[in-house]
Amino acid sequence: MRWVLIVFAISLVYRSAVYLRCVSQDQMSLAHHWMTQMPGLCEGFLLGMMIAQNAEKPKTEQRVFLKPASAFLIGLLLSALLVALLEFNRASYWQSWHFPVLFRPAIAISFALMVWAAAHYTKPAVSIWLRLSAQLGTYSYGIYLWHLPILLLLKQAGFINAGLFLATLSSTILLAALSYHTIERPLMRWVKTSKTTPAKP
Repeated sequence: MRWVLIVFAISLVYRSAVYLRCVSQDQMSLAHHWMTQMPGLCEGFLLGMMIAQNAEKPKTEQRVFLKPASAFLIGLLLSALLVALLEFNRASYWQSWHFPVLFRPAIAISFALMVWAAAHYTKPAVSIWLRLSAQLGTYSYGIYLWHLPILLLLKQAGFINAGLFLATLSSTILLAALSYHTIERPLMRWVKTSKTTPAKP
């Protein structure tokens, strides 16, 4: 828990410093760029690593703070609330430090709760959700590579707000799946085969 607090403190201090510097120099156009660099996003990486490490432990050694269903519901409601607040305050996002500094850590916590719940929920009723989550994990590298160029392209095409979010999400997942099955997966198979095939004398 001490490391969690330290990492969150580092992230908040960094984001606060970036915000104050950009405000003082009237360079808010640079604030988003620098806030989305490390260490401004380190709390998300930490939460992901903690969930993965906890899920790999035997069930008797896993730390369980909430029931999975409760954690998922809290995370879902929190993320919905944060997105609604963001939508209603979009025009004034940079006018106060609250959103620029606190929004990303809060949304990271909300999604971490849902991911943690999915990793610990074993009832058959959610097996479909778990399979979908696992499949998105398979496409995660493609999602990471594709999301930014797709976002920029759609913004240039005139998409805004909810339409931009939905179009970016669907297009990113579609292209990530396509690139995984046509490029990434065949390449991994080729590398694996080349390593196991003995060299000809």
